Amino acid sequence: MFFYFSKNYANQNHFNVTLKWSRELLDLKIYINNGIESKTITPKINDYQITISDIFIGKYAVISVSNSSKNKLFPEYCQFYISRKPATIIFNANEKLSRNSNKKIKLINALDVTQKIKEYNEIFQTQEVEKENYLQKNGLDSIYYSIFRKIIIKKLDYIKKNKNTYFAFKKFESELVPLNFPFQDSLIDSFLSFYSDTFSIELQKSLEGRKVKKKLDDKWIITHDGIKAPEFETIDYLGNKINSKDLKGKYVLINFWATWCGPCMAELPAIKKINEKYTNKNITIISISFDKDFNLFLESIKKNNLDWINVHYDEEFALKFGGRNSLPQLFLIDAKGTIIYNRISSNETDYVNLATLNKILESELDK
Repeated sequence: MFFYFSKNYANQNHFNVTLKWSRELLDLKIYINNGIESKTITPKINDYQITISDIFIGKYAVISVSNSSKNKLFPEYCQFYISRKPATIIFNANEKLSRNSNKKIKLINALDVTQKIKEYNEIFQTQEVEKENYLQKNGLDSIYYSIFRKIIIKKLDYIKKNKNTYFAFKKFESELVPLNFPFQDSLIDSFLSFYSDTFSIELQKSLEGRKVKKKLDDKWIITHDGIKAPEFETIDYLGNKINSKDLKGKYVLINFWATWCGPCMAELPAIKKINEKYTNKNITIISISFDKDFNLFLESIKKNNLDWINVHYDEEFALKFGGRNSLPQLFLIDAKGTIIYNRISSNETDYVNLATLNKILESELDK
């Protein structure tokens, strides 16, 4: 079996890796992260070899393999770094595991970081279990976030000590960069300066490094108001083009939601009231749903009479406003294009009435 992905990006590298395995391993899944996107491959049952070629933008492409077969002698999860040199990874479930080295995996031009991941996870395991147990018993309260912050501080310390390794950079990118609390937090805000102070200038200037910087810049918008709103362009579910340039001079309320999100559904009536109250005012409402099922999305907007601009699953739009870190998200942009309200910086916890948002709207539109 052969896979080739042919998108073109500036400053890209190419990798080629062949994976081989024995017939005892029937339930393998292969995950590829090329620094741009993640992809999943499930090999056919009767194929015992696969060659994958793709571009990558970082120091390495990351190949992960999970094994859900009943053969417990083989690791459930492995991860490898692949460079531009043609690589081969051979899994042999017939060989017995050695305590000091994994003889079941033979590598050519591939770096096995499975043990590194195991050691990393063990450092934080006790606190992670404590965090999850507390969450199950008590929910998202201040003590939960206090436990969470201690884990983040510990991870930042680990990354700082290992800042010259690609592994530390990938942990920062995958585990810390996406984080957001449902309130403004100085520790989360510090990620941008931590990134600039910790990693090499060479890495920061790389395409992969610039992508991390952009994500950190974009997420700033979630927890801060009084900043310029990003320009955007999207298409609503009816096929109409929506462009921020055409909305200049208007107030714009942007709502990110999903049918599976309880607080999202709880606040829809309040948004409907805003829409009804300010029908003849200088305001446009845009809702962006994260429902992947279009029919479910369509059924919900009709059932709830959401008669304003509705967009179905626009990831690019969402990234301009910090991405899908937590739902629901609300942003109010004034007529000058400045974000004057977002849920986190405004400490909006009243999903049913949106009291803080309504006070701002009254002061801006009821003049």
